[in-house]
Amino acid sequence: MLSQEPKPISNAPLAGEEEDIAQIRQLMAFLHQQQFHKYGKFFRDQHAQGTGCVKATFTVNENIPIWAKTGIFREPGKTYEAIVRFSNGSSNLHSDHEKTSRGMAIKLLGVEGEKVLPLSDLQATGTQTEQDFLLVNHPGFPFPTIPAYREFFQLVKQYSWLPSPWNGRLPQLIFFGLIHRNWSKIASETTSVKIANPLDLQYWSMSAYRLGPLAMKFSAKLADTGSISATAEGSTDHPDYLFDALKTRLSKAEATFDFMIQPRLESIADKMPIEDLSQIWPQQEANSTDNSQPNSSKFLTVAKLVIPPQEPAQDCQNRAFNPWHSLVEHEPLGGINRLRKVVYQASVARRSQSS
Repeated sequence: MLSQEPKPISNAPLAGEEEDIAQIRQLMAFLHQQQFHKYGKFFRDQHAQGTGCVKATFTVNENIPIWAKTGIFREPGKTYEAIVRFSNGSSNLHSDHEKTSRGMAIKLLGVEGEKVLPLSDLQATGTQTEQDFLLVNHPGFPFPTIPAYREFFQLVKQYSWLPSPWNGRLPQLIFFGLIHRNWSKIASETTSVKIANPLDLQYWSMSAYRLGPLAMKFSAKLADTGSISATAEGSTDHPDYLFDALKTRLSKAEATFDFMIQPRLESIADKMPIEDLSQIWPQQEANSTDNSQPNSSKFLTVAKLVIPPQEPAQDCQNRAFNPWHSLVEHEPLGGINRLRKVVYQASVARRSQSS
């Protein structure tokens, strides 16, 4: 049985989206200004605190299926230099013990080809030959649509006058405990896991991206779990213990991540939505013998990310990680990514003013 040909994937704004994004941009500017008043400078408005920044290499696997040979994965065996930033998800600078999401941002260097953003915009920030992949420690997102994102950050602004930590906790209690209980499981699973090392986690893109004519999500997971554990050595009492654990691990050995992609199957496209990030895509086989199209929605390893032994930096605040730093073959898809296009650029502009 031949697989269904992929239908063209639209990335057009939904009804009311532009108005919602404009409101969110104003909300994020307000909260970012609060960050400035608190710390005397602008950090990232999300994932403000780095837990380590390292150099790496990203090598495309030799055995890439034909349907995946596009964009970054077009040339099997190709190696890119890379920078990887691990982070805590909060907009504030907290102890690593704070319950929050954890992030992994991968920036590939020396990437040639047509980009999604105008060349003039990329040249202004020196990112014209970069490809960014942004991931967090859960496959779903608890603010899965633009209206949901706006609703939550309206609550954050409303209760911003409260002392910490209640200015952050009360909006979450109202949003997940009273209004949107169906998304509370994702929020809890994302923030409740205590980790010993940023290398311990599996990270996911949450949102979808183009894979040529297809759509994909991606993930990264530590592959070399052999003799040297990624777990922290010594005490985890220190507020920056995740950076200390990363530093200890990389003083002993390299760390290798499998970089995996999950293709969206046309036959079950209704179960693999692009606009709703609360729905985790299923991993299942397709009844197909057509090698030109994916016959499974299971994650497939397509590259190796190798972090060699080194002295990591605490952070790389001068680097802008943005999913829209991308080849056209990997254009970010869906409302949350269209929102990121606006708010990330505004955040970078504010940070550059205070640097």
